[in-house]
Amino acid sequence: MSTDFSFALNYSHDGRFMILKLIGVSELSISISHLTSLATALPKSACVGLIVDYRQYVLKFELEDFEKIADAYCQTFPEGLPISFLYNENQAAQAIYMTRRLEESGRPSHAFDAEESALAWLDQTVSTKAASVPKAG
Repeated sequence: MSTDFSFALNYSHDGRFMILKLIGVSELSISISHLTSLATALPKSACVGLIVDYRQYVLKFELEDFEKIADAYCQTFPEGLPISFLYNENQAAQAIYMTRRLEESGRPSHAFDAEESALAWLDQTVSTKAASVPKAG
């Protein structure tokens, strides 16, 4: 099966959050490969949170295969990195599954249908995390 896949990588206006917009069609192995490549690049960036926008992305695999996608997030992305997913109405089950799995592994995660909500959640999550870090001295 061929794929028609592209992506756009941007940052929030303040540069703290990476926004990955996935576009097109993808199979399981290709999705995992892209996630691994992204995870490798993250430590080199200054981002403290990630938005993955699936709203224009068609996944050509079954809901059960999302376990492998969730495993890829859990095994390759930095611990504690908050991840927010954007989804459309046809992807609600996948979004719920992904956020549940990431939360169970101790990774802050939430799903939204609007970018503004995802940015607000990331901002709150990062601010709360920073406030809970003990001050030196």
